[in-house]
Amino acid sequence: MSTAIEATRAPSTPSAHRTTFAGTATLVRLGLRRDRVKLPAWVGGLGIFVLYIGNALPLLAPTQEDLAALVPMFTQPVGRMFTGPAFGMDDPTYERFFAAGYTPYLFLLAR
Repeated sequence: MSTAIEATRAPSTPSAHRTTFAGTATLVRLGLRRDRVKLPAWVGGLGIFVLYIGNALPLLAPTQEDLAALVPMFTQPVGRMFTGPAFGMDDPTYERFFAAGYTPYLFLLAR
């Protein structure tokens, strides 16, 4: 005697109710709950790093000539290998120096 038992399936939901973001809110809540300590620590650490470098640059190069003397560090091949192309270094300012030299490291740390 053989009896065929057919598994009953749950009725499928119409495709109109499915979205590409189904479950995203649940995953975001899970991620925030898991990283409730690490996330604020990283954000605070990156903020302190930005403030530190922003305050250290004027002490490192107090005059425009001192700042211009530091530019070859980012425009030569070894400096470009670590920081990428140094855009805007023809007329250096503290903001351009920070953007050319330290922003790639912020991106790496934020990742």
